[in-house]
Amino acid sequence: MSTALSLRLAVALALGAPLPAVARAQPAHDITAEQLIDQLRPGTGTSRAIRPNALGGLSPLLQQANAPPGVSAANLYVLFRPGSAALTPGAERTLDQLGRALVSPVLAGYRYRIEGHTDGPGAQEQNVSLSSDRAAAVRDYLISRFAMDPRQFDIIGLGASQPLVLAPAGIPEPLNRRVQVVNLGR
Repeated sequence: MSTALSLRLAVALALGAPLPAVARAQPAHDITAEQLIDQLRPGTGTSRAIRPNALGGLSPLLQQANAPPGVSAANLYVLFRPGSAALTPGAERTLDQLGRALVSPVLAGYRYRIEGHTDGPGAQEQNVSLSSDRAAAVRDYLISRFAMDPRQFDIIGLGASQPLVLAPAGIPEPLNRRVQVVNLGR
């Protein structure tokens, strides 16, 4: 167990807080294209995050994403190789579900912003660059695998500026390493 994780567990226990979910290196990906269609459907105004469940697998959990009210968005935990924008096999499985959703009759023809997010450790400039590279990797995968139009996507790297889970400065928080997809409309 890493020192950072041990510290988080000790703090949670000392404060009487529930234990944090521990992300595994290769968590199960159980999000479906149908769930993503529901999350990204225009006009729903509901944003959901895909978060690890108590058993370490990924499951949908109603949670407000960092999107304006009334905007449909989904947070996805896309696994990358450490410190890089290289997709893992688990990332590709998740993105295959996203791609199926985006080319569905319900979502085809819409524009999307793909936001890359990192956790706090590391220099801000480096985190922004890495998160931008990761957002571009997601876009490029969707374009190449699903023949989507590159003009459907805006990408942005936000680094650690919009954490999903607050963590002490310098402490890694795997839940903040994510990609958020926002439906921008037609």
